[in-house]
Parts: sequence; C-alpha cells; structure tokens
Amino acid sequence: LQLSAFVGFNMMWPVFPLVVEGVLGQALLASGCAGLFLRLRGWTSWPLGSLSTLLGLGLVCRVRRTMLGPWTCPAGRGSREEHHKRVEVLKELAKHAGRLRMFKGTTSNTFRTNQTLGHKPSQRNLDLSNFVHVLEINVEELWCDIEACATFETFTAETLAVCTAPLVVPELRTITVGGAVVGLGMGSSSYRHGFFHEGLMEADVLLATGDVVTASAEGQHADLFRALPNSLGALGYLLRL
Repeated sequence: LQLSAFVGFNMMWPVFPLVVEGVLGQALLASGCAGLFLRLRGWTSWPLGSLSTLLGLGLVCRVRRTMLGPWTCPAGRGSREEHHKRVEVLKELAKHAGRLRMFKGTTSNTFRTNQTLGHKPSQRNLDLSNFVHVLEINVEELWCDIEACATFETFTAETLAVCTAPLVVPELRTITVGGAVVGLGMGSSSYRHGFFHEGLMEADVLLATGDVVTASAEGQHADLFRALPNSLGALGYLLRL
C-alpha cells in the first residue's frame, strides 16, 4: 500500500510528467522566458508566473499522456516452450566469434522510456528483448519463475492477479528483475526483506562461451550464484530467475 500511494502521488505531481516525457529542459527554458517577459513588463509577481508556466506545461503533458496511454504495458505470461526456443537461438549466437552486446529493448529508468522505442537490435547484439514474460507462479510455495528482462510492471501485475506480490519492488516500473539482481535493487520493503536478490532461488545465466548454466545456492555453480549480485552483467547475462 505504501508503494502504491507513493507512485500515485508522483504521477499526479504536475512537474513529474515533464521528466517522463523528456521535455523538462525545454519546459524550464519556456518558464524562464515567461518569467523574464513578465519581469520586463513590470510585473512584480513574475516568479509566480514562471512557476505557473512550468506547472501548466506539466499538466498539459499529463493530459496528453493520459489520452495517448502509457509508454509501457505489462508483457504478461509466456510458455516454457517458447522460452526454451529463444534460449537455443541465443546460445548459438553467443558462440560466434567477436564482440557482442546485450539488447533488451527497455531501460531501467522510466525517465528515458521514450528513448528505446525506436531502437532495433543489430546482428551483433544478443537480443534479449523477448525475455520479458512470467513463466509460472506457484501460489502454494510462493515462488515465481520469470524471464530476466521482464519489468517490475509485468512482475507485479501478474503476481497481484493471484493475490501475491514480490518481496521487494523498486520505485520505477521499467526496472527489470534481472537488473535488480545484478544491480542491487531495493524498495520500501527492504527494511524487512533486504535487497531484491536476497529472494533469488536460482538463475539461468548465459556465459561468454554460449553455455547456459543454472546457478543456485547449492551445487556446481554456487560460486556464480553468490557472485551475481552487483556484477552488472560481467559474469554473464541472466535469462531466467
């Protein structure tokens, strides 16, 4: 409840949409020009006019986004069969010689969501943009099988639909669950559950050799499992958690 109230408040704040839409700089320039114009005209309340211009532009952006719809939407569920097919394609691509970069099609920051909409993967990219689905939710044992590039928007939408929730939810909805593991994600419930990765049970990791291994707290790849948090992708790319 606390996180939902916080997000709802920020989305109603008139200036926040300027940041989301990527026009904060232009809005600040426009409000400054408005204030300067009012001052030259002899208005003593020109700071209020400048602030009103900024807030007015924020409200315009908010109304526009409401009419157009959100930048992002939950990806929903996916099948294990399709997941395994995508994994096999990645494994073959990763075995080719030469440099490769990850392409995931999302940002970890809602402020820059619009910057990824026109991006397309190149032939030298590992395209992880389709690894965005929830694969399974076990409501009896309280665990979720999810692809690593799924956003928390997708994660929370699917878990709340079955009356469960992630232990930790960061404040930005386009943060990916894999990014929250390799980048130390945290949220308002971290005082009780710790970092997001502390709820991790196992992870499928694509290594530089093209092999995909399952790392868990026990077993052959336990050292890799312990090293994943804050590794920022240096040890391999997460495919499933």
